[in-house]
Amino acid sequence: MKYAFKDEAEALSIKIYDEIGDDGWGGGITTETINEQLQNANDKPLNIYINSYGGEVFEGFAIYNTLKNYKGYKTVYVDGIAASIASVIAMCGNKVVMNKASMLMVHNASGLAYGNADEMKKVVNALEQINEVIRGVYMAKTGMDEDTIKNLMDNETYLKPQEALDYGFIDEILEEEKQVDNTAMTNLMDSFANRINQLREIKNICLETPTQDGVSVVDEEKVSDKKSKMDWLRKGGIF
Repeated sequence: MKYAFKDEAEALSIKIYDEIGDDGWGGGITTETINEQLQNANDKPLNIYINSYGGEVFEGFAIYNTLKNYKGYKTVYVDGIAASIASVIAMCGNKVVMNKASMLMVHNASGLAYGNADEMKKVVNALEQINEVIRGVYMAKTGMDEDTIKNLMDNETYLKPQEALDYGFIDEILEEEKQVDNTAMTNLMDSFANRINQLREIKNICLETPTQDGVSVVDEEKVSDKKSKMDWLRKGGIF
């Protein structure tokens, strides 16, 4: 599913699973579709799930600003990749989370141009200004200096979750749930249960007084059995 919006009782969910901007074939994520879904959101908490290679820069800026200005608490989850302008959109969250198997990619803006030298210079100037805006978004989230951010963008850097966390692009790595092995505890409890049953048996033997015709009779077999269990108890057999 490329785009999905789910209204739950406690929170809203948006999935951005396509390129940013209208692809001309009825696909792509646009500001319009985001705005439509948020009209009646009433500032509920918002979960944003991203798996996108990026797309059109100015559409991405508009989506980022739309989500950033949403007043409800926003949690962004990088499900696969948040690359290029999609990584900028990811910075809208109050909390940004990456799954263990996911990546974040940052780079400089690019584009096609045709014309004379003056027209080419205008394109270069525009791209430099776009990069400056993107650096500002990253700096606001990470707290890093501009030179460090510029170096990452110049080198088209793919970041693994721990690297993104170290740089400050994200706030948390979503760990896989670990299966708890209760075998040892179960065995220990069974051992205690067996010991308790043995102690109860010893107690019953100790309290027994065999009689015959109302007269106490000593049962040698039971005395011997009682003695062996009492010896075991004295030697610390409970553990």
